[in-house]
Amino acid sequence: MKRSSLLVWIPDNFLTYTELLFTAGAQKVITASRGDTVVLPCPSLFHYSNQVSVDWKKDGGSGLCKYRTINNTTTHHNCKPRYGVNTDPVGLVITDVTRSDAGVYNCTMLRLVPAPVEDNSSLLILHVNVPLDLTVQQTNSSNLTCVELHCSLEGLSQEQVNFTWTRGSKQLLHQNSSSSMSSTLELCKPDWRHGDTVTCSASYSSSHTVYSKNITLKSTDNGGSFHLSLRSGS
Repeated sequence: MKRSSLLVWIPDNFLTYTELLFTAGAQKVITASRGDTVVLPCPSLFHYSNQVSVDWKKDGGSGLCKYRTINNTTTHHNCKPRYGVNTDPVGLVITDVTRSDAGVYNCTMLRLVPAPVEDNSSLLILHVNVPLDLTVQQTNSSNLTCVELHCSLEGLSQEQVNFTWTRGSKQLLHQNSSSSMSSTLELCKPDWRHGDTVTCSASYSSSHTVYSKNITLKSTDNGGSFHLSLRSGS
C-alpha cells in the first residue's frame, strides 16, 4: 500500500501564542489541508438584535477582516483577499488555504448598540496539513534562447533541504532562493537542446530521503525564437 506523508505546519511563533492561549482559553482547534476553504466560527455572545462589530486578527498582527452583525445579518464587510464572512455559522472564511495561514486567530466582538459598549474575544488555532510536494515549472526568461526552471518543495523544514539539478550524470549550477525551499536553474543555448531531460532533486537530511522530478525540454524554431513546452514526471 502506498503511503503519503503529511506535515502539520506550525508557525515559528506558535509557542509565544500558546502561552496566550492558556491565559485566555482557546475555544477550538481547527485543522485544514492546503487548498481547502475553512470557516473559523465566531458566534456572538450578545443578543441577536444588538449591533456588534467583529474584528479578526492573526498572531497578534493587523486586522484580516472586519464586519458588523445585527438581526442575524452581517454588514460593513472589510476583508483582505482570500478572507470573507461566513453567515451560517457566523465567522471568518479563508479560501485556498496555505501553510502560512496556520496560527492563532483572535475574534474580537464589540457591542455598539445598545449602550454601554461591551467587548468579548475568542481565540482559535488553525493547523494546516501540508502534503510533501515537489514541483518543477518553467518561469519567464527575458532571453528567448534561454529556459529558466524553478523547483520548489513544500512540507518540510527549510533548514534540512538541499537541491541539486542534473542532466544525465552531469550536475548543473543553480541558485537557491533565500528561503532555501526552492531552486532556480537557467540554461541558455547552446547549453540545452530539444529533448534534454533535466532532473531536480531535493534531499531531506533528517530522513535521508530524496525527492526528484524530471522535465523534458522541447523547442520549435519559429522565426528565430524557440517555443518551449515542458513535461514533468516523478
